[in-house]
Amino acid sequence: MASIKTHHGVGVTKPFGPLETLTEPTPAGPGPRELLVKGLKLGFTPLSLWQVDFGLLVPENGILLGGNLVAEVLEVGKELETEGRVKVGDKIMAFQHSTRPARPAQERVLVSEHSFALIPPNLSLEEAATIPDSFVTAYHSLATELGVPLPTYFPPTSPPANPELSILIWGGGSTCGVFAVQLLKASGYTNVTVTSSPSRFESLKSLGAARAYSYSSPLPSDLTFSVVLDCIGDLELTVNKIAQVGLDKEDARVGILLPVRMGGYGSTTGVDMDIKTKFPEGVTVKGVRTHYWQSNPVLAKILQTEIMYSLFAQGIVKPTPWRAVKGATLLERCEKALDEVRKGTIRGEKLVLDI
Repeated sequence: MASIKTHHGVGVTKPFGPLETLTEPTPAGPGPRELLVKGLKLGFTPLSLWQVDFGLLVPENGILLGGNLVAEVLEVGKELETEGRVKVGDKIMAFQHSTRPARPAQERVLVSEHSFALIPPNLSLEEAATIPDSFVTAYHSLATELGVPLPTYFPPTSPPANPELSILIWGGGSTCGVFAVQLLKASGYTNVTVTSSPSRFESLKSLGAARAYSYSSPLPSDLTFSVVLDCIGDLELTVNKIAQVGLDKEDARVGILLPVRMGGYGSTTGVDMDIKTKFPEGVTVKGVRTHYWQSNPVLAKILQTEIMYSLFAQGIVKPTPWRAVKGATLLERCEKALDEVRKGTIRGEKLVLDI
């Protein structure tokens, strides 16, 4: 066991370095508007693989792995304690991409005031571990990057101005896609098309999709979209295909989750932070970096703390399936999870690890 002044985490000490157990200094306490928490569960994300295998966004001194954090509050900063919205012993779910002490794959984590939500009583810890990154990605992509008006209170008091807005969610069966479909339904949008594997068609329709098509076949030529969200970000499997679908050339907006994967799922050869595919003239294409979600000053304060909590507490949006990754140590569990992402064995579920 690490001493009380240090704790263990998992990460790399340099770009392209091996994954290893690291000893980290334990913060003496939280700042006035922070929490110090004990990590309980880690919801694994593909970014960890891109960092370990391809050195993506890894500084020279290395990085601890990221993902969704489920944790127990150990200490509350003085200002937050005065406000009374969170207390010692509470369980939280969090998504943040910040300083090293805030990285999730470690035993003790500092959490900033707007980067977490209390876990609603209707969710298990494992279900909570499936939520923050994909939910924040879906909401941020649609509302901030693609300009789709979404309410901040649910259920909304009125329908959207254009409920028939033609929206395509490519990769509807992914964790981000599942949340995007549910968010759009909860917001009053009724003209949502998804691509997925055929086995997910009925499930996605029950969540709010008006129609579903296989991602391996061309879409019907009579469909035209104003908004497209690529929840996968694969050069050949998604990006190049989306450039060929029917797009409203006067006002189409396309969002592609970064990085763009090359080589296909389960055989990735690299990742690219630039979108090089040519789209029709007049189409606005944006590369979506979820870690910029706090660039929206309104959502920065309420997206996790209020909107995310409310939607899941009310059962309006439901968590995705999850699968536990077992192992004797956090390092072993992280290595197993990385291997599953490399092999492409994850389908519409979140891998959840004990911290």
